Amino acid sequence: MESLDARKVLLQFLTELPDTIRTEELLLVLAYCGQNPNLNDSDSFPESIEKYLLQGGLSGIGAVLCTRASIDYTLGDVNLKMIRAEEDLKALVAKHPDFPEAGLLGIPLRKRHYAAALEKWNALRANELSDESIRYFGQMFLSPRWGRG
Repeated sequence: MESLDARKVLLQFLTELPDTIRTEELLLVLAYCGQNPNLNDSDSFPESIEKYLLQGGLSGIGAVLCTRASIDYTLGDVNLKMIRAEEDLKALVAKHPDFPEAGLLGIPLRKRHYAAALEKWNALRANELSDESIRYFGQMFLSPRWGRG
């Protein structure tokens, strides 16, 4: 089995998400993985994710496991999340007619972006980020052959 660096696969997936969904997904991963992101500086999220994922040793493996689980969790109910967001925005606009409808206009694009992200994620989970691949990565990552053991 070829040894892929699961940390870099996860980092690439997250940082290549479309702008419409990237910040939210980075924030959720950082928060779920206990990284206490600075909510006032969303521009630092990609750097924070990179620093978190590229740790060495057991911390690096733990970061991979937590990040993968966080993405599974957030993307697992993405369709329901988008339906609720649309309903909430419609109710807000109906209740407050002066509320800008820009959020409603962006929902179809966000739905498409989430659908594409979920499709890509499912492909990664079936291959590069499968349980078997992650176990192999963990064994190789700590091996002296990788220079980390």
